[in-house]
Amino acid sequence: MRHELLCCSLLMASACGPRTVDEGGDEQVGDSSSSGSSDSGSSDSGSSDSGSSEGPSTGAFIIPIPDNPGENLSCVVTVQDCPEGEKCSPNSYNGDSFVDAAKCVVVMGDKPPGSPCTLVDWSDASDDCDENGFCLADADGGPGICHAFCGENQSTCPVGESCLDIFAPDLALCTADCDVLLQDCPEGEFCYDLGSPGCAPSHRPNTVMKPCEQFNDCVPGLYCAPASMAPSCTGDACCLPYCDQVNPDCSAL
Repeated sequence: MRHELLCCSLLMASACGPRTVDEGGDEQVGDSSSSGSSDSGSSDSGSSDSGSSEGPSTGAFIIPIPDNPGENLSCVVTVQDCPEGEKCSPNSYNGDSFVDAAKCVVVMGDKPPGSPCTLVDWSDASDDCDENGFCLADADGGPGICHAFCGENQSTCPVGESCLDIFAPDLALCTADCDVLLQDCPEGEFCYDLGSPGCAPSHRPNTVMKPCEQFNDCVPGLYCAPASMAPSCTGDACCLPYCDQVNPDCSAL
């Protein structure tokens, strides 16, 4: 069984793991058992055998989101509370590519989850997915893949996918389960730590020790980790590599 671990240069082994957010919003640092660990014990990062039936898992954001993210939400993605003919989609409140909000947009397409799609841009948030999903694309919008909405009163994710808060609380989508070491996602997407391993397009191609903001601001195989995990990091967070617990090699750091 393969397990992944975030390479870091801290002396305390307990700090060498991904951050997650508990129900009260407090940040926690995972242990070294795996980046996909849970309260019930450690698990590997391979694909699961069943679909997600619980609420979304959190932990994708690195740079702090607004003190009250609800101020930026004109709707709730996990509830889909927009008027008929519209859907609640993640978007950028400030008009850049930093996703921190949600708004109602007109359903313009009929492409089901799993289909290739096009996102206008992150501020507009319009796409050609059907009412059940959102087009997850890179930083500039454009081509992507439709991901189903999930959590709260939305349908559960299909077998082999998990419901994850990809950007922030209440911005959940179904993502394919994967292994961050194997990078076994469908074409066009890569495996990132989203609280649990999940597939998403690359947002920006930042390499090792380059500053990052969101989980997919790093090239595949790297994790956007808090600066506390890498003293030489010059930003609030930097891209660090995963390594195999069975045969770890973090000498490059």
